[in-house]
Amino acid sequence: MGLFDTVRCQARVPGSELLGDGEFQTSDLGRWCDRFTIDISGNLVHHRTRNQPEKPLWRYMTDRDIAIPIHRDIRLTGDDAAGCVAHFVARFTDGRLQWVKRLEQLSQEEQEYFVVVEG
Repeated sequence: MGLFDTVRCQARVPGSELLGDGEFQTSDLGRWCDRFTIDISGNLVHHRTRNQPEKPLWRYMTDRDIAIPIHRDIRLTGDDAAGCVAHFVARFTDGRLQWVKRLEQLSQEEQEYFVVVEG
């Protein structure tokens, strides 16, 4: 059994329509079973609750929602807008979501970047 985080996307960037308004799973954000939202501005927001035990990666955070300054690709898995299970890649640059694409539709250059950053 694997652990994953849950991500909901509200942003309107190229490709975000593929996600609809569902929730997606990722293991690229620490795998603490946390909840994240990509807000309307494209920021990745970590939702931390008061009852959440202290976690090594987030010990500097307060009990509020925090925008994460992310600069990398993350994989998202879940139902697309048509209700079919699909795999996506969301690219963040300087803390903002740039685009969302299906994993299988990444260009060769994007795949190489993904491997370098994720590898």
